[in-house]
Amino acid sequence: MNLRQLKSLVNETVREEQTKSRNTRKKKAARKWQTIVENTTRAVLSEEADPSKIKLPTKLSDTVSEIGPEAAAEQVKAGLQDGAPPEDDVVTATKGSENASALKPSQSTMKVQKACQFAFSALMQVNPMFDGPGGDLGAIISSDNHIMDGHHRWMATLMTDPTATCQGPKLNLPGAQLIGVLNLVTVGVLGRTAGNEGEGAFADFVSSKMAPLVEDIIKNGYWGQPDAAACMQAATDFVGEEALADPTELSIQVADKFEENIKSSGENWKTVPDGAPAREDMPVINADEVQKAVDALASGEVDLAEPYATNESFDLNRWNKLAGILND
Repeated sequence: MNLRQLKSLVNETVREEQTKSRNTRKKKAARKWQTIVENTTRAVLSEEADPSKIKLPTKLSDTVSEIGPEAAAEQVKAGLQDGAPPEDDVVTATKGSENASALKPSQSTMKVQKACQFAFSALMQVNPMFDGPGGDLGAIISSDNHIMDGHHRWMATLMTDPTATCQGPKLNLPGAQLIGVLNLVTVGVLGRTAGNEGEGAFADFVSSKMAPLVEDIIKNGYWGQPDAAACMQAATDFVGEEALADPTELSIQVADKFEENIKSSGENWKTVPDGAPAREDMPVINADEVQKAVDALASGEVDLAEPYATNESFDLNRWNKLAGILND
């Protein structure tokens, strides 16, 4: 609905109301008129206040440069003041629980050595995978199954048991949009203006590159399990009956199985959201901050969808004048 249509609708409503309220006290009619204008205007605004039309920078650095830390801090509190229904800025969350093979990353950089170490932690149920493969990722999941963090925990699960379930709050926004929204939260709610550096690539997750890392673990142990014998036993149990006694050969068997499990997810394991930025321009929300971010988005206070409070705030006098009912 454009402004000409709005003006026509408001004028038509005025004429109808004037006819009905000719014999009504002026004060009561004025009160009712104000309510009608507010409801009509808000209905018009709500047609455009669609979360699918979120206009936010995708990169963290652009959020800092284009919006700015101070403005971002105001924007994350202005969602209920933008003149549109409160629901236009609400992002609902459900309890996400998906098989590792159904999830997708939001970044293309992961450290293969760290993933292999996490995988052994999952097999032995030691730090940081005390419950084995899967579990709480400590990260937000998008509506189209992109994880916003927890990549090494997820990859370790995919490597060891692709059917294991991973949990995290699932927000009702696709990954491509959610990145920009969470970058606004990173700056405005959490006060961070710099991202984390990325390292590694999808191309590293092949048997030939993982086997030497596995061999080092089963020969020397690692920070999660210093006992090399325990690591050797975990590798043997993982491969099963066909496990070979030679550490080098066993390492190849483990790495082969890691790669096979990864590829069982099809293209999911290496599919990032369209337009996803580099790791240093991604949101930074630690595991103990996830609920705070989820609560902020569920409240509708984060002004993430048009109309924004800065340029579309509701002003009753403004809309009266647009309808030609009041003079300046």
